[in-house]
Amino acid sequence: DLLFKSLTFSFAPQVFAMVLPMKKLVSRVTSGKAKGQYRKIDYGRVVTIKGKQYDHTIIKAAQIAVKGAGDGRISEADAKMICKAIRPTEDGKSTYDKREKDTMVYVRENFNFTPAGDKAVRAFLAKMGAKQAARTKAMKSPAMKATKAMKAMKAMKAMKATKAAGAMKTMKVMKAMKASKVMKSMKGQ
Repeated sequence: DLLFKSLTFSFAPQVFAMVLPMKKLVSRVTSGKAKGQYRKIDYGRVVTIKGKQYDHTIIKAAQIAVKGAGDGRISEADAKMICKAIRPTEDGKSTYDKREKDTMVYVRENFNFTPAGDKAVRAFLAKMGAKQAARTKAMKSPAMKATKAMKAMKAMKAMKATKAAGAMKTMKVMKAMKASKVMKSMKGQ
């Protein structure tokens, strides 16, 4: 029993030493009084490299991914951080535009991926592309077109009602002005 406890205690530190902290994409203030403090990640920031603009967040995620202990390649776990930089939300509100595509070309050419990391990024982009295509197709469906037409009709009716209410208000003001003119002319007689 005593031998088992000593083996357990001697083995436990080795297990904990093997677990490395998770790399994380954060944004910090770089100058001024607030230097070093965290700030909200701006997914619209750009960085210019050799005269061409790239997405700052994706480049930063790739730099963080290859930094630290390891072989300098982007692993599957690190690829998830890059995927988050590409598409912060998976609900269709974030897009994958031309600048982000160019940035991924740059990252693929200038950073090394493990086979699993490369597969994870490619699978993520394929999945998000398929979802985007499904949303685009749904927006072009006859049912969606009919819904858009109904919304347009309701908007037109609302505008007409607003105009009518405005016209009624104008008529009331004009009647009041006319009545006041009549009153003034009656006082003058």
